[in-house]
Amino acid sequence: MGLFQLPTELIVYAFGFLSRCDLDSCSNVCTTLHDLISSSANLQFLRSAEIAGVEGNPLSPLGAIERLQRLNAREAAYQQARPAWVCSVPVPFQSSSIYELSGETFWLGEAGRQAVWYLRLPRVESATPVWQRIAVSSPDRHIVDFGLSVEENDLLVLATLDTEFTLRLEFVSVLTGNRHPAAKDAIDVTNTQDERCSLILEVAGDHIIVIASYPLAHRPDCVWLYNWKTGTVKFDLQAVNHTYSGAVFLSTDVFLLANSHTACFELWRISEEQPPSEPALVLHLPRLSLEHRIWELSVRGEPSPARSRAFQDRAVPFSSVAEEAIIVFRIMFRGPGPSCRLLLFIHRHALLALLSSPDVSEMHYPVWGPDICRWINMGALVPSWITIASGQRCVLSRQIRNDFILLDFNADPERERPLATVLPPEDTFSEPVRGLWTEPVASRLPCSVQFSERLSSGFEGMSLSDSHIIAMKRNQATLNIESVDVLFFG
Repeated sequence: MGLFQLPTELIVYAFGFLSRCDLDSCSNVCTTLHDLISSSANLQFLRSAEIAGVEGNPLSPLGAIERLQRLNAREAAYQQARPAWVCSVPVPFQSSSIYELSGETFWLGEAGRQAVWYLRLPRVESATPVWQRIAVSSPDRHIVDFGLSVEENDLLVLATLDTEFTLRLEFVSVLTGNRHPAAKDAIDVTNTQDERCSLILEVAGDHIIVIASYPLAHRPDCVWLYNWKTGTVKFDLQAVNHTYSGAVFLSTDVFLLANSHTACFELWRISEEQPPSEPALVLHLPRLSLEHRIWELSVRGEPSPARSRAFQDRAVPFSSVAEEAIIVFRIMFRGPGPSCRLLLFIHRHALLALLSSPDVSEMHYPVWGPDICRWINMGALVPSWITIASGQRCVLSRQIRNDFILLDFNADPERERPLATVLPPEDTFSEPVRGLWTEPVASRLPCSVQFSERLSSGFEGMSLSDSHIIAMKRNQATLNIESVDVLFFG
């Protein structure tokens, strides 16, 4: 039986498993295949999705035509840095300093640290967003930080302390607000001895990374990797104070630790047989002068890798592919002069690809970095938020001008950027502080920039999801976040 004797629906279904390159090759074979592929809304959506670095949500009830229309509308809105609409949502509680933006849900801690609130971001201008509250299990405990794996696991992780300073991880179902059914029990991690403990929580698959550091107590930094479902410790590590201040999953079985002490990124593999004794690969950052050091180093990569997204919102037609997402590192350097802040952007897949180098345990920046890195001087940009990137985009806000900048790291040659400014490759990045590095630093990762129009009102900072920008507004008297502006792009 020949190909064209098969039902058209079956051919289209089979072609849906092809890459865009293979689809284009098939389209060039003959007029019949060209017409079939170009007239199929599903194949055209899959092709456009690959260009945009997104994947369809299998839970969405929307058909291929509407998904394609919405994807094209979103891409056009982001290319112009002009939202489809804006709404303001009051914050009906006193907020704390902890926050998160994951998937299409914005989270804020409550003052008093007895609860967290979340807001599902609206996708229709006429919708009335409603805040939901999840409280800690016991009034004797208070929340220090929280982590999320909503789309993959329906999971909220509350890190809490009691009066004896026992650090506990509590696993909560977002849908019910009760203990998560997949978690065997809460995990008592350590005794922090006091409240001055800084935490990092990252979740992917069955694993959670916990970093505890003590900036004022000069105690060792501690890193744990748990199976959050069983409570089993898969990995633990201690280091001198002020070593580890950031972590991110590169895949469900590879994670990165940002090492401020030695100015490097450590890539660790998760083994089911035995815990790793050393990183699989160490990536050194550009060599610092003797007078300078890394003072702060945080890392962010959204979305996190996932085996599936069984709890993804049905209203979301597509979402960014985790492997294509950009990882953003926010680094503050200190030396004899003024401190400076830089942003470093690297694709997740580019970091993973470095692990394929045989018999290589470490690399210096001139070997691994120039072609896959982009350095940005923060300058007058708002420095206080880390939830600024989603997929391959990043939002940078400027309070002085009351506008924002969109960075786009999707270098697909078929992407249209009629209004964007393409940043040229830099063989020597201009140092914000003279003498920061002892070697030239190249910065050649392709990046385009789009500037927004001036916003109608001021803001404290901005966060970015796949479809929204969130602009936080703070009460200047109480310093609480009193409202958020939701900018919808599609």
